[in-house]
Amino acid sequence: MLTVAATGVVATAQTNPFFAEWNTPYGIPPFSQIKCEHYIPAIQEGIKQQWETVCKIAESNETPTFDNTIAPLELSGELLSRVGGVMYNVAETDRTDELDSVVRAAIPLMSAHSAAINFNKKLYERIAQLYHGDQSALTREQQMVLKKHFESFERNGIALPADKQDRLKEINTQTTLLGQKTSTCPYGRVPELHGYPLNITELAAQLRGTCYVTRQSVETVPSIRAAKKAIRKAFEASMAGKGSSLVEIVSTCNSGWKLSPVKANKWMEENMFKQYPKGDLKDTTQL
Repeated sequence: MLTVAATGVVATAQTNPFFAEWNTPYGIPPFSQIKCEHYIPAIQEGIKQQWETVCKIAESNETPTFDNTIAPLELSGELLSRVGGVMYNVAETDRTDELDSVVRAAIPLMSAHSAAINFNKKLYERIAQLYHGDQSALTREQQMVLKKHFESFERNGIALPADKQDRLKEINTQTTLLGQKTSTCPYGRVPELHGYPLNITELAAQLRGTCYVTRQSVETVPSIRAAKKAIRKAFEASMAGKGSSLVEIVSTCNSGWKLSPVKANKWMEENMFKQYPKGDLKDTTQL
């Protein structure tokens, strides 16, 4: 028996529609039977089921194969995906205060679960061994699925040193920002639904072909002047053949944030600049 912290209601396997087969046309969710108290217990059970599968794969002593590593990983998380799909769709179309509290309780559970999988070193090592090994016996489809999982781990930072993994986890807990409510993310940005933000400017600064990478803003007259100066410098560096340049402009979205222009600028200064600090990240134009 599991308790829903957000609502204080108890749901069991006998009463929760997510724990039963949906004998409906085309497998459509039985929306009339699904209540707010059903989501969190189903999410907790979905996390438990998928984590058990992940641990079984990661701790296996067998030589990694597609059938004992990729296939079970690909098929894991069915319950979690089912619950998340229903919850987020209903939240977008039939929003209530009660469902809001459920979504707020679900987000950290699902985010922590995703992070635990993405940084599971043993699981990654099995996938990497399979990916770098002989793939001649795999079908084209299997090769593509293997590549998808390997690249997913790589992009999520599994190969980074421990300190940089911690920094990446910190970045991944920020969004537009994570938790910030906008017209396109009314419950705050959810990684599983909206994806993580990409710190493109920091990434570009690491590339050998870039000569000038900077982040500017346009909320005040001085900042507008600085942004214009940065853009001009980027064009001049490119015309001189010194390399590629990137100028990122941090700006507000008054309508999307549902704030007045003045309040939007204030919010940006107090929040956005902490996560996306202004200034030059790379400048080799004078070398």
